[in-house]
Amino acid sequence: MKKLLIAIVFISSFLISQSLTKGWLNNDFDVPGKLFTVTFELTGGTPGIGKVLTDDGTGAGIAIWSASAGGGANTALSNLASVAINQSLLLGTSDAFALGSATKMWSDLFLASGSVINWDNGDVTLTHSANKLGIEGGFLGIGTATPGYVLEVVGVSRNTSVSQYIELNPVGINPKFVLSDATIIVKTQVLTSSNVGFIGTESNHNVVIGANNQFDQFVIEPAGFVGVGTGDPGTKLHISDSNTPSHITIERVDASIAVDNELGNIYWRGGETTIANIGKIGLMADGGWAGDDSPTYMTFSTTPSSSTTAVERLRIDKDGNINFLGTTIDMITSGTVLTVGVGVDNGTVSAGIFTDRTPFFDGDGLLAIKKIKGKDGKIDHESLPLFVQAKDGTERNIGNMISVNVRALQQLIAINEDLTQRIEILEAQ
Repeated sequence: MKKLLIAIVFISSFLISQSLTKGWLNNDFDVPGKLFTVTFELTGGTPGIGKVLTDDGTGAGIAIWSASAGGGANTALSNLASVAINQSLLLGTSDAFALGSATKMWSDLFLASGSVINWDNGDVTLTHSANKLGIEGGFLGIGTATPGYVLEVVGVSRNTSVSQYIELNPVGINPKFVLSDATIIVKTQVLTSSNVGFIGTESNHNVVIGANNQFDQFVIEPAGFVGVGTGDPGTKLHISDSNTPSHITIERVDASIAVDNELGNIYWRGGETTIANIGKIGLMADGGWAGDDSPTYMTFSTTPSSSTTAVERLRIDKDGNINFLGTTIDMITSGTVLTVGVGVDNGTVSAGIFTDRTPFFDGDGLLAIKKIKGKDGKIDHESLPLFVQAKDGTERNIGNMISVNVRALQQLIAINEDLTQRIEILEAQ
């Protein structure tokens, strides 16, 4: 009887084993394995290949691992479908395992709103081939794993045929990029509503643009003053150079310049209600240009009363001739008014106002005038009194000539008085 029971147990064990190993349970449970107290072990015919720990005795949860046959070394599980985890997913040992590998990679990582990615003390590098996103000691590097600044970008653009650049393309109204030390606020902004781009300060500080680490090459003050070569402009535009004279260059390069073409202008604009060009200094072509032949003339324009249109008043032509487009020149510094004749009187000059700066001729005016001679239908300058000749006998001083005439007239008056007295005496006799 005892031998029969042993046989029955042996046969039952054999049938159960074959059911597990041969799949005699019609796929209801066709995985070879072995049941333990807290472990379901997948043996695959050899104990230790894989285990599912349902309870480690402390209620910590589920652990899954696999091991190579006979060696006991842990390897990654494969062919595992999606798993729902309702608690933290923790490692048994800190900083000991990787999530994926160089050949087995995850595709996407989805995080809930407000999620935080933390790492322990040390540096972190996110790599993609040779391009890196590195975080080192609080510094962020793009294209480098060892950034030397708070933000350092190294590399080339996606299109390697163009220069490297950084593009910020935020979505929204009036997006901006701000740099600040809590006092000085510098911003670059797209003003969508105004259809303009802005680069400057949001705080009450200067904007400085310079090269070679120079801080006074181009300065904009909060008051709107602009300095070129100075960090302290005193006017709307202040140009300074400490070593050489300051220059402003207005240039036009054109192969088809014709007479009266504008080459450049300086305008003054203003008005109480209508803003217009009320003053101008301009440079014009004084003939067609060809090769090294570039003749010019300069114009000066002002605006008359009851008008907002500037009118040309003076012109200096290519030969140095000065043309006054009017009839009166007000000599403010000398206090004289010089009237220039036009039309039939073209070329005549008359003096209207004189001051005590005109010297008095104390010689013989009648004799001096008597010596004046004509030459080729004009006054011979060499015959003028030396008192009148201003320079080498080739020029004449009109003021001094009038002084000579005044002296001669006084002499005639004296002669006339003397003759009058004599006539009166003769008549009395």
